[in-house]
Amino acid sequence: MSVNRSQSDWQRGATAFVSSAAIVALVWLVVLPWIAARPAVRARTAALKERGIDPAALFYTDLEAMPRLEARLAAQRRKHPEAFWQIGWSLDSADRHEVDSH
Repeated sequence: MSVNRSQSDWQRGATAFVSSAAIVALVWLVVLPWIAARPAVRARTAALKERGIDPAALFYTDLEAMPRLEARLAAQRRKHPEAFWQIGWSLDSADRHEVDSH
């Protein structure tokens, strides 16, 4: 009886795995490409690319525009330090020195 039960458990596990893999494949291969082809998404992607933002970047630090954005944020932090609650992290070494000296 325990052999039948373990085969039954294995079959349920295998069925659950195959079903999960099929759902992931369906979403990845059908749903996401369909969403990406929608006019609103295509327009947003084009607008981001025009601004130098890669919508496929894994991290925003991977973006070419990031050094320019970091410089703008550092300038704003120097100009209005109270707006950023004196957070203990920093974007660049000059900004880091300013926070550490307070």
